[in-house]
Amino acid sequence: MDRIQKALDKARSERQALQQQSHAPAGTPHGSRSGLPDGRQVPQDIEQEIDAADSSASAAQSTNRAEAETPSAAQNASRQAESRTRLMPSAPTQLAENRLVAQDSSSTLADTFRLLRTQVLHRMTEKGNSTLAVCSANAGEGKSLVACNLAISLALNVDRSVLLVDLDLRRPSVGGYFGVEPSYGLGDYLKERRPLADCLLRPGIERLVLLPTLRPLQLSSEILSSPRMKSLAEELRTRYPDRIVIYDMPPLLATDDFLSFAPLIESALLVVEENKTPKPDIRRCLELIPPDKLIGTVLNKSKTGAGGYYYYGYG
Repeated sequence: MDRIQKALDKARSERQALQQQSHAPAGTPHGSRSGLPDGRQVPQDIEQEIDAADSSASAAQSTNRAEAETPSAAQNASRQAESRTRLMPSAPTQLAENRLVAQDSSSTLADTFRLLRTQVLHRMTEKGNSTLAVCSANAGEGKSLVACNLAISLALNVDRSVLLVDLDLRRPSVGGYFGVEPSYGLGDYLKERRPLADCLLRPGIERLVLLPTLRPLQLSSEILSSPRMKSLAEELRTRYPDRIVIYDMPPLLATDDFLSFAPLIESALLVVEENKTPKPDIRRCLELIPPDKLIGTVLNKSKTGAGGYYYYGYG
């Protein structure tokens, strides 16, 4: 590289010298292949070096352009791994019945989740985060529905792949929302040491992978704080740089599950149901979620937000 840079510097000097020569008074020597102001010729080996440097620079520029126009190695690796994951397509009618609408371009709710996607992506990118916990104060406030629709909407963004993990171990629902009944899930990986590849599935939405929990698990907080779960969380976070991991978390005030897993997440989204979630419960949630991790609150069944959802950003 030093040799190429020196050659380019010489090339610039030569061009400047030739420009000065072209404006020189009559009598100045002309006709040489490459001349300096004093009439001396540029040695042939320098000319060859300059030509080689120009060729190298052009080749480098072409390579950079090609790299910019093709997917990154990380994206290719992520897509190849996704293609090897078991395919278990969700029926479109069942998705609609279960209110998973983010993939339906004709739905106004899809626009709502695209807006939420943009806001969440902006906050996560700003912080350099790739993991998001979707949580609520109590059961039945819409967190799982928000998590599933947000995961779909994020997966429709061509720059990202998404892994949705069901960590509501006592009341798992992700598999039910997508209408899939796999043989193995997260519990089999954590308790039976089933290979992770056997527990992942694709619901037929490009760039979206699910890691469902099939049956309710007891001792959930102990499972979430176990070394095997910690190792898995780190693997999911770091394996593919272009992947976003969304965790459908247990209700914050029902168990200590969230607190057990909180050190392993980078960002959190709180779902609140309008006219249902008590204000003291909201205040308690805001105390439990680390302030540097809370990126916003989604108001579910909002009368003022588009499609019944309203997003409040933090930070």
